[in-house]
Amino acid sequence: MIDLFESILKSHTVYILSEYFMHNRISDSAKGLLAAGLRTPSLGTWQLFSRELFKELQHKNHTWLIPEFVSEFIAFEEAINIDTCNIIALRNGYAHGATPSDEQCVNDIHQFEPFLNKLLQANWLQNSALEERNRQVFLSNENGSISLHPLLLYREEGNFAPFAFFNDLKNDKVGLINYPLSKHYREKEFYEEFLSILPLNEWKKTGSNEFLQRLEELTESFKGRSQERRQLLQFVIDNKKGYFSIQGNPGIGKSALIAQFFKDLRSKSDHNHLHVVEYFIRRGTQQAQPDYLLNYLIRRTDELFPKGKEIVADGKLTFDLQNQLFSKWRLWGDENKGKMLFLIDGIDEGVENGMANYLPRENFNNILIIL
Repeated sequence: MIDLFESILKSHTVYILSEYFMHNRISDSAKGLLAAGLRTPSLGTWQLFSRELFKELQHKNHTWLIPEFVSEFIAFEEAINIDTCNIIALRNGYAHGATPSDEQCVNDIHQFEPFLNKLLQANWLQNSALEERNRQVFLSNENGSISLHPLLLYREEGNFAPFAFFNDLKNDKVGLINYPLSKHYREKEFYEEFLSILPLNEWKKTGSNEFLQRLEELTESFKGRSQERRQLLQFVIDNKKGYFSIQGNPGIGKSALIAQFFKDLRSKSDHNHLHVVEYFIRRGTQQAQPDYLLNYLIRRTDELFPKGKEIVADGKLTFDLQNQLFSKWRLWGDENKGKMLFLIDGIDEGVENGMANYLPRENFNNILIIL
């Protein structure tokens, strides 16, 4: 069952990426996302690719080879964010930790089997087929065909289950996985060809999706915390300024809670006047440097509030950057009815660099900060 769920989810992703590469100019955002996540993508990262590139294509009124795919993917995306259909959490629950009891396995089968059967009956899958042409895989239907190379590959297996998904890049080899045969491939000869089609090293220099993969990693197996999430949401709804602090021992799940709350807000259509900016501090990285934090918050603030770009720093010191950022926030508070929410995670990870000395302490109108 889990292998089938993985295959279906990855089939969505491979088709979306194939449409994207064939018909669309690759954005810097997409380059950054793929460069960061495609080397060793988790199942949640595969879905992240789908969601973000699907949005780009829809924004450009893309014409799909399989028109019914659009509504069915939207429904699929909505469904797997519901606990009872969260196949990513299901998969991760079985992949990590202790083996569940027989009773739990039976309960999971009863819970998820109807969803699996529904996915298998999707019109876009029923009305299309995989074909091999010159050792490459194509998805075909009555409207034509599209190449799925190099993310779904043909590997001869005696005419039985000859298709393998891309799995990872490690050292100088490409990993592939054939689900029906439970078979992994490690191919050195395909490595250069793969990077010639998807130049991840080059894309890494231009990408801008800094925290998206981190968000997916933190929430892949997230469950519960409903009370805390409601408390955070109430803080955002009820207040126009102020701070909310999440505290706890290392490993208790503070980062995962912040990441899930970010996704909760993103999925709610009734918060159109709320702009959310995320930042994750990790010890030993550039994100743990005060200058990097302040420059990131300045850049994201300018994206949301172009008028604030007129405010520039008086000097080049960290203190000057701090004053520049806070001046932008004061102006935002004076001129806007909407709210900006900043989710800054991992304060303890930046203690060695004095990160806390540069975090805001005053209240700014229409600015909320969760630490």
